[in-house]
Amino acid sequence: SRVQQIAEEELIRNLERVEERVRINWKRNPPDSTFWARIKTHKDTLENLILQSALVAIDPQTGHILAMVGGRNFDQSRFNRATQALRQPGSSFKPFIYTTAIDAGVPLTKKWPDTAVSIQMHDGRFWQPENYDHRYLGWMTMREGLAGSRNVVTTQVLQKVGPRKVVEYANRMGIKSRIRPVLSLGMGTSEVRLLELVSAYGTLPNKGIHVEPLSVLKIVDKNGNLLEEAVQGREKAVLSEETAAVAVNLMQSVLDMRRGRDYAILNGTGMGARTAWGFRRPAGGKTGTTQNYADAWFVGYTSQIVCGVWVGFDSKVSMGSKMTGASVTMPVWAQFMKRAHKALDLPVENFEMPASIPRVEVCGDTYEVASIYCPKKYTEVFKPGTEPKRPCPDHTSGARATPAASGPSKDQKKREYQF
Repeated sequence: SRVQQIAEEELIRNLERVEERVRINWKRNPPDSTFWARIKTHKDTLENLILQSALVAIDPQTGHILAMVGGRNFDQSRFNRATQALRQPGSSFKPFIYTTAIDAGVPLTKKWPDTAVSIQMHDGRFWQPENYDHRYLGWMTMREGLAGSRNVVTTQVLQKVGPRKVVEYANRMGIKSRIRPVLSLGMGTSEVRLLELVSAYGTLPNKGIHVEPLSVLKIVDKNGNLLEEAVQGREKAVLSEETAAVAVNLMQSVLDMRRGRDYAILNGTGMGARTAWGFRRPAGGKTGTTQNYADAWFVGYTSQIVCGVWVGFDSKVSMGSKMTGASVTMPVWAQFMKRAHKALDLPVENFEMPASIPRVEVCGDTYEVASIYCPKKYTEVFKPGTEPKRPCPDHTSGARATPAASGPSKDQKKREYQF
């Protein structure tokens, strides 16, 4: 199909660009000697030096697989990395954590400390999660935590809802691989397949209904007579429409959040899809990068297509510094999505927001209902029953109080740390 052709073209074009960067990285900082020793002694592993990529695109409403590329050259390697390869998803697993929290009643305005924290494990040891940039940005909302892919914030959200509950939600949404219920889930430490990750993401724009991927649409005999036809994959409602809608709205921030807009303190990690690659349709998604830059991911969707892209080496050797989902796979995703929507003649569609979803203008300092005196305010969406009811206590007259951005009080700190 034309969409399949577009997928193959974009992957090959991107791999040529990425390979040049990998060569530069390896000249500056070659992979460890153990890897090279293994390559030299096993000729059959030489193909592992070939940078590989995979792409899957699905119609989230029917489950029809619109495009699938399992590697760069089928004649050289028949291993399908879209359906067979188990790889760590990195931060592209984070949406399952935030979706679980939304369904549990945690509002997007809840603030979390992006600071050095030590978390006690079940065995008594302490673990300190770190952010990708090794920096801490202070207090931030759930929306900022996902959009900026903050590991420290995500780990605290995960701790609040519980790893086992997140695994349950991921399984319901379409993840079939075994996921370990550990606190490092926020960094995507359990391996998954690209196809199941894309399929699970599709649950969100499909209003909480998961549809099994469908690769065979019809079967005909040698004379062209139709023997069997499948309209869509098996479907099951796994989330409420409200939870799915809020999660979609949250994931749009990965592409749309800008520092300073609605008082956000950081940019979304996928903003390059808009600013550098010109993809303008309403969309949500998530970048993913694994330890030592061995895997780069971008999975995202419109209301009509959900697509995921992975790049890495079969041997899981590092691609080199800065080879992230934002720089390696997001460009492929953006270019493919632009061309695929055009090829299928799909109209621009906004995500539907149920009428039951409260939209509340909140104070940018207190995140309570904004008053006319609040110097910073913006509109946020909430799962019904989790929206703020209390008027902003800090801005009750023309005399503005000191903004909370200068730092939370001791009482606020105590309250926010109660997981």
